[in-house]
Amino acid sequence: MVIYPVTLLRSAMGAAERTLESIKSDGTQEAQVPSMLTRARLYDLVDYEAYNHFDTGVFNFRIPGT
Repeated sequence: MVIYPVTLLRSAMGAAERTLESIKSDGTQEAQVPSMLTRARLYDLVDYEAYNHFDTGVFNFRIPGT
């Protein structure tokens, strides 16, 4: 990332542009789904379980009376 910061940004923006074009032309992102990062992989990359544990410790979003 340090060596190729602009390359990574351009790559991400290219994917975003293709997805937006697909939504514009088809009305859905379905054609782009196979090239998208899976939710499981995203959660793994950001260590979602640890973040969720941390976040719950900061503030529990329960609505009183439920």
